[in-house]
Amino acid sequence: MKKSTIFTALIVVIVLGIIIGFNKISYSFFRELLSRKKAPSSKKIIVPKNIDDVEDLIFIPGIKDFKKYFLKKLNNNHLIIIRIPENILYFYKYRSKNKTPVLVKKFPVTVGRYTRQTPIGEGIIYTRGHIYFKHIYGTNAGQVIMKGHTRDGDEFDIPYDMMFGLYMVINQSDSYVIHSTTEDWKIGTAASSGCIRMLIPDMLTLYPCLSPPVKVIIKYELFKFENGMLTIFPDIYRKYYSLYSAIMEFFKKEGINEVIFDTDKIERILYRPLPVTVSLDEMLHDYFSSRKISFEQIRIKYKDILKDKKIKRINDFFVQNK
Repeated sequence: MKKSTIFTALIVVIVLGIIIGFNKISYSFFRELLSRKKAPSSKKIIVPKNIDDVEDLIFIPGIKDFKKYFLKKLNNNHLIIIRIPENILYFYKYRSKNKTPVLVKKFPVTVGRYTRQTPIGEGIIYTRGHIYFKHIYGTNAGQVIMKGHTRDGDEFDIPYDMMFGLYMVINQSDSYVIHSTTEDWKIGTAASSGCIRMLIPDMLTLYPCLSPPVKVIIKYELFKFENGMLTIFPDIYRKYYSLYSAIMEFFKKEGINEVIFDTDKIERILYRPLPVTVSLDEMLHDYFSSRKISFEQIRIKYKDILKDKKIKRINDFFVQNK
């Protein structure tokens, strides 16, 4: 075979390789471009439900980089924060001047039970619409559930004209719904399959205020500290080895030196039925409580001393405070 023929064949192979490679890149590029332009359906979405064992919607949109796609159109006027296990939804509006969130209203909600936990993280409410429930099993599988029941078992017609859902994606993968529920007695508890349930009147209040996509943050916080009062919530998702270690971690995060507290007092408080709200004064070491020194006074008077890394026991505090 002549050298010119070999050279020509080699050129043909290279050219074909470039064409095939270019086509693959082009195909991937245009496929991605088209998929990004697919807007979520605004039609009514049917939510699978089982009247006996309630299941919530798992709805995965067909868009790859979901969060990035919707961040371009994010409504920066509103913010939703859901705090578990407080089980409260906080609705914020941003002030136009300094862009700080202002609490508008808060609503009690039902969250996922331990075996079907609501995901913790950040995400987006990407669309909203009416919500319907369907039978999953039995002879009525696939049919819309028309009857609800009260806590006492009395039946009633489900008011679908007032049932709405806010569809969200958390952590770019977990898809759940904030939706109306007729099981009002479960509000404030962990009883869903991961979705967030709201009372019908509360959803009717929140629904017209939102214009998706809206940022949503779901937090898991066992402690809430306001105006010197500490609220302790039960660890419903069992994320901590012990409540005592969790509260010590909380104090450290808040910059509060735990040496000022009495271990036995804290443990007695943690044995109370939770949630419980107490003053930090109730936990103070006898050195302070016997002298009627409050937590606020300690914070102001001994703030610099307690920042010392050597202060790890109450005796170390006595030495510094002679």
